[in-house]
Amino acid sequence: MRPKLQKQSVQPKGHKLKFAGRIIPQSGGYNTPQQTREMFPKLALGLIPVICIYLIRNKGIYWKAESMRAIFISDAHLKFARDDRYGQLINFLNDIKNGKARFLINSEDKDKELCSIDDLYIVGDLFDFWFCDSQNIYHEFKPIISKLIELQKSGIRIHLCEGNHDFFLREYFHDVLGMYVYEEWADLKLDNLRVLIAHGDTADKTNIKYILFRKFLRSSFFYRIQSLIPSSIRWTLASFSSSTSKEMTIERGDVLVEKMLSFAINKFQENYDAVIVGHCHKPFMHHYTIAGKRKTFVALGDWISRYSFLYYENGKFYLEYYRSC
Repeated sequence: MRPKLQKQSVQPKGHKLKFAGRIIPQSGGYNTPQQTREMFPKLALGLIPVICIYLIRNKGIYWKAESMRAIFISDAHLKFARDDRYGQLINFLNDIKNGKARFLINSEDKDKELCSIDDLYIVGDLFDFWFCDSQNIYHEFKPIISKLIELQKSGIRIHLCEGNHDFFLREYFHDVLGMYVYEEWADLKLDNLRVLIAHGDTADKTNIKYILFRKFLRSSFFYRIQSLIPSSIRWTLASFSSSTSKEMTIERGDVLVEKMLSFAINKFQENYDAVIVGHCHKPFMHHYTIAGKRKTFVALGDWISRYSFLYYENGKFYLEYYRSC
């Protein structure tokens, strides 16, 4: 009896083989040396997605995502370009633009090497007064605005919180310049940390007189009125509102810090990992442990006499004082 022959799978001439989504032509059951050399780059390209997926899934061993870097400042109260604080802030922004952020940190765990930051947060009262007019910017503010635009063009995202001296920022800084503007507060993610930033002038809910005055200044009625006033009169009115706001919120820095700290602790109960505020002009940072988790409260100080700023990288906050590089 003739034995049964088993069928053998043989690639017919001209068969096309698929590998990793790519079609590789075959001339027969065996490849010539020339065909092998031609196949190798295609095989390598097909393996690249597989290798990338493997490295990402094992990032703790082979790959680590770069941490965000951010700087926070508040309360510069800029008014005249000739003021010392104005020039110091311009120098500070130049250092940031030139990648010198780490050189400004007084910490041994930061290598002193050039690096860029991702975000600059200005947490209220950059200006001593500001009323919106996208067509007629107060001439004393043009140098600082030009510097912020330079940073933005270099790839740094610019964020501004409105304070008790500067509001209606959105019309110009967001609508014209494309920067981020927060009228009340911002809920942020810094890597894996949930962070709340706010100027902090509404942390004290017992100051009813100021809360009502603030509500009036930010009302749509006042917005329409001030937009109809000639610019020369408008800036005089802005100076008056700035002085009034100072009188209504005047309080010792340590008293304000205590009120803001109480505000922050309430926010920690809402699963925030950090609360960052301005307004009190007193630099202060403290860490807490709540329900086994590390929490951070920061009051940023000011750029009137202290030149304080907050630097964030790799899950850590550094409260520092600026000295020119």
